[in-house]
Amino acid sequence: MGPSELNLTNKPIINLLSLDQLNAQQERRADGIFDFLPGITIITSNGKIIFPVREPFGDDLRSKFSNNDIADNYVYDVLY
Repeated sequence: MGPSELNLTNKPIINLLSLDQLNAQQERRADGIFDFLPGITIITSNGKIIFPVREPFGDDLRSKFSNNDIADNYVYDVLY
């Protein structure tokens, strides 16, 4: 595991995907819980998650890594 990967080791995936940006008081502070905001982060009628970026498992996730070889282990570009 290289330095770029170590910086992300204890970071929950919801933080990497920007799905946890608010705490229970709606303050801009991650709390480890999915930001359940109907119509903004989730469509409650069908349970679909609304990601804040167009391709959350592509370039946005890749940008979290300083090394593309390491990012290749986590990014799924063929999805798009």
